[in-house]
Amino acid sequence: MPGARFLDLFCGSGAAGLEALSRGAGSAVLVDADGKALAVAARNRDRLQAQVCRTVRAALPAGLASALLGEESFDLIFADPPYAFEHWQELLEAVEARLAESGEAVIEHTARAELPGRVSSIERVETRRYGETALSFYRRSGSARD
Repeated sequence: MPGARFLDLFCGSGAAGLEALSRGAGSAVLVDADGKALAVAARNRDRLQAQVCRTVRAALPAGLASALLGEESFDLIFADPPYAFEHWQELLEAVEARLAESGEAVIEHTARAELPGRVSSIERVETRRYGETALSFYRRSGSARD
């Protein structure tokens, strides 16, 4: 999505957000609770001279609202929590609050996890499985992309 605002949750090294920028995203916010991971993400950002990218430390999903207080919505949200993660409802509620009207969220998870089909105004439109990994795609109900 050229010019898209990209939010990378549980960003680790920041690879997904930085890749989104290389493919035309207009800006990226990289969020993780781990200070060491964020330091790596910041170094990667600086190496690539990605001025339209910033890092934010926040406990996820609970701290997302306060960490991004006053921020606008995002066109693309990607979350890659640890495979042992279990707080899907809370994560999807946090994602829903930041998702632009015609945006899309992609949640990476173990293929054994069953994520909610609908949370508030967003619904799962597809799940793709790749061995042990799965990607679940969410959009707002009735969005123009349906």
